[in-house]
Amino acid sequence: MTIQEALNLAMEHERSGRLAEAEKLCTEVLDRQPNVSAAWHLRAMIAARAGRNDVALQMILRAIAVDPNVAELHANCGEFNRRLGRTDQAIASLRRAVELNPRMPVAWNNLGNALKDGGRIDEALAAYKKAMELQPDFAMAHNNLGIALRLAGQLDESIAAFNRAIELEPNDAGAHGNRGNALRDRGWHDEALAEYRRAIELKPEFAPSYANMGNVLSDQSRFAEAIEAYQKALQIQPEYAEAMNNLGNAQREVGRFAEAMNSCREALRLKPGYPEAYDNLGNILFDQDRFAEAVDVIREGIELNPSRAIAHNNLAMALGAMGQFDEAIRAAGLAVQLDGRYAEGFNTLGNLLAEEGRYAEASDALERAIQLKPGFADAHVNLSFILLLHGDFERGWAEHAWREKAKPKYRPSQFVQPKWDGGELKGRTILLHAEQGLGDTIQFARYAPLVAERGGRVVISCPEELVQLLESLPRVARVTAETDPGNFDCHCPLMSLPAVFGTRVETIPAPARYLQAPAQLAASWRSRIGNDDGMRIGLAWAGNPKHKRDRRRSISLAQFAPLSTVKCVRFYSLQKGDAARQAATPPDGMQLIDFSAELRNLADAAALVENLDLVISVDTATAHLSAALGKPTWVLLPLVPDWRWMLNRDDSPWYPTIRLFRQTAEGDWNGPIARITQALHELAD
Repeated sequence: MTIQEALNLAMEHERSGRLAEAEKLCTEVLDRQPNVSAAWHLRAMIAARAGRNDVALQMILRAIAVDPNVAELHANCGEFNRRLGRTDQAIASLRRAVELNPRMPVAWNNLGNALKDGGRIDEALAAYKKAMELQPDFAMAHNNLGIALRLAGQLDESIAAFNRAIELEPNDAGAHGNRGNALRDRGWHDEALAEYRRAIELKPEFAPSYANMGNVLSDQSRFAEAIEAYQKALQIQPEYAEAMNNLGNAQREVGRFAEAMNSCREALRLKPGYPEAYDNLGNILFDQDRFAEAVDVIREGIELNPSRAIAHNNLAMALGAMGQFDEAIRAAGLAVQLDGRYAEGFNTLGNLLAEEGRYAEASDALERAIQLKPGFADAHVNLSFILLLHGDFERGWAEHAWREKAKPKYRPSQFVQPKWDGGELKGRTILLHAEQGLGDTIQFARYAPLVAERGGRVVISCPEELVQLLESLPRVARVTAETDPGNFDCHCPLMSLPAVFGTRVETIPAPARYLQAPAQLAASWRSRIGNDDGMRIGLAWAGNPKHKRDRRRSISLAQFAPLSTVKCVRFYSLQKGDAARQAATPPDGMQLIDFSAELRNLADAAALVENLDLVISVDTATAHLSAALGKPTWVLLPLVPDWRWMLNRDDSPWYPTIRLFRQTAEGDWNGPIARITQALHELAD
């Protein structure tokens, strides 16, 4: 058998998949004549088909050494280098191939792939277009062009390229999957799901289609279905680190934190040095308020790849949660420096700047986030707080309405009945429902009688502990727990009512009081307290420790020690929760009576407050309760207050009986407490 006959037979074996026979013949040829370029080339192709790209590269280099001016050899050399992650070498080889033969569509296509791998997207686009110019029906080039266009953010053009690829190759599962990715980026989730399902029909054991389906389902908050999709991908491809990582993220979203952490750690085992898995692991720890651990994990990921904006953004959020605002602002600033179009980074930066009272800079950052991502609900909501804080109610309420599309913590209950727009209600029942904290519910319950004036029957749903108290609202037909709203025709979240009524600072409905404690309860507490000649003052020193700003607003009972210098005063604890235990050891000289264990709900608390002369409280629901009852209420505020207390004033347009005592320096409560003590001395005198 001649050398040429042996080569022809070897090529026939290779085309038929008989790789061992083909390689044996090539070896025999090379034993007889070592400088046969075609034999080295064929051995390279055989090795590549077996997944041995390192061996294939060595073989093709031997072929090139024999025949240095054959374009096909350089083209294949470039592809083997690309598969091995040697991007620069791949680009060089493929450029040499198209220099030798400028009319090789496959070489131009592969050069586009190598350039894309190197992040040189514009050059990659030009290479793909050259391939299609040479071969207009080159489906793979259209598909790859779509991928590059998607990376460039040109989504409409990307989808058009995938459309053409599928038109040329209707049964290409990969192209359907890629079109699904572009549709997902475009926000067309249902269409993306249809593409992934089609890809699965064409290639049932293709794990990426299931993983991508899981991504879209996660986008839609359909996390249980997403988990199933990721698990299916992992059944097919157990070593699929990306699917494992995204499974962890979906498990985190449904609160299955232990499983989520296991999934992320498994992703790191499968793919050591996987930055996205460090991100997710850090987020899981963050969600469990394990902020210091989250910071450590996120920093590990940053050490592996310092150029990822999302990692610095996650670090900023974790540092902010720990109160390390200077360092957090630096991290968020680096995130947006790394990616000037990273809307989430500008949102985080805006929040952190606002926490430091740097409102103009915060507004600029949030406006930039919205400019980059107009539908970014969280950024709109965060901007609303700054606007409301500064008294810009007209724009503030409009921005605040975005909370219904923001994270679940802001989202009101979803009802099939329409949301009320302020129109006539005659003969209709409207449900006004609570959506946030107890203090928020008390503050905005004032609007319920105004709603009733529109002619409808008003029902309020709220947390169980508020039901009895809110029953004192005039013109309200029924107050019920959130689990039993009953029948109604339309609904409105309580916190949407200021916008419905077009409330401005000067038009806030602020009656001296709009709630009352149940008369029988108030009488019962009056008999418990008895009569004395001194002042009776309620104290509340701490809010809900789970509130994200609690470390800034809550204090200890011991910090109220200067109040004990005021004569003829008896204090009553209105504190609830773990902080109530401090009442057992009041400051020296303070006469503190503790009935907190007997305050079953806010109606009981209201009945006790009705029998007091004054309430002194940090910014928590107790302050709202006292002021809504028309009781003189003194509130201690941090330097950076909640939006409702506005800036640079010692009164509140929401509550006529409130007096505000603000910090003048971050973390310094001595000043406000000294001013309260002085005011209390004057009042007692």
